[in-house]
Amino acid sequence: MLLVALALAGGLCQSTPSFAQTSDELSEARAAFQRGIELEQAKNWAGALKQFRQVGQVKMTPQVRYHIALCEENLGKLVAALGGYELALADAETVGDGVSFKQEVEASVNDLRARIPKVVIQRGSGAEAAAIELDGVALGESSVGVEVPLDPGPHALVATAPGHANYSETLEVAEEETRTVTIDLKPLPTEAPPDIGGGTPDDSGVKDDGGKKYSFYPYVLMGVGGAALITSGVLFVIRGQDLSELKSKCTKADDSNYTCPPTLDESEKADLRSKADRVKTLDTVAPVMLGIGVVAAGVGGTLFYLDMRNAKKHATETKRIRWMAAAPGADIGGFSVVGQF
Repeated sequence: MLLVALALAGGLCQSTPSFAQTSDELSEARAAFQRGIELEQAKNWAGALKQFRQVGQVKMTPQVRYHIALCEENLGKLVAALGGYELALADAETVGDGVSFKQEVEASVNDLRARIPKVVIQRGSGAEAAAIELDGVALGESSVGVEVPLDPGPHALVATAPGHANYSETLEVAEEETRTVTIDLKPLPTEAPPDIGGGTPDDSGVKDDGGKKYSFYPYVLMGVGGAALITSGVLFVIRGQDLSELKSKCTKADDSNYTCPPTLDESEKADLRSKADRVKTLDTVAPVMLGIGVVAAGVGGTLFYLDMRNAKKHATETKRIRWMAAAPGADIGGFSVVGQF
């Protein structure tokens, strides 16, 4: 590196005015170069890079390119550094001590090439015609399926294609790594057909009466109500049969008790007592089941009626909207005036 620095100092001193540099500009360039060397030795790569770029604005030589690339390499910008080294190597023979300089630059190039990570991006399912971007830059077909050099660290990979969900991934690559990434795009789900009201089918349950359906609830309630009514009818029949037998064989002492004649054997008495108890139970249960059946059937029927009314209302509104969209009207200021009569 010392040889490179000395060569640069000599090159600046012997510079010809090919770019019409003034003596003051060359003096400032030599001073900037010296500051860059000092910052470089102190490992202040960002500060040194700024000084060397200032020198390059006055006179860009292979040595200046070398020092700029050296700073970029130590700042993690390996791809840019490799390009700078290769440019310096191409003009190495123009330097006074070209052999030594060339050897030093070649060593830097060979070392850096081995360190630079690479990524191979391949098209997978659904990505045959996708637009691919790496760090915000569109990749052409010549960059797909081949090794692309990258600086170490995170990189944003994005792919898009019509009718497919967007692909997005952050690639974290390390030095000397070669990574292959296959892009697969998932197709978007097809949209459900609109219902008669112009929306999408909704089976989420009971909704308000603002033009939406009550789904399956009317049928459930009417089914429960019907079952309750049938059950109550059966219970009333059983109660009537038991009550008729009690009245024919026993004497009723009050509203709930029956007195059986002593001539009956014990089994008959036990059977009649069981029926008397069942009549008492059914006096409560049968009316309750009847009430449940009436209420459930009534609510279910009401919701069913609302469903039918809303469906009819939606059908009418849809026809009116379609008519308005198709009806001819007068153009006023770019708008079509239509109406319903």
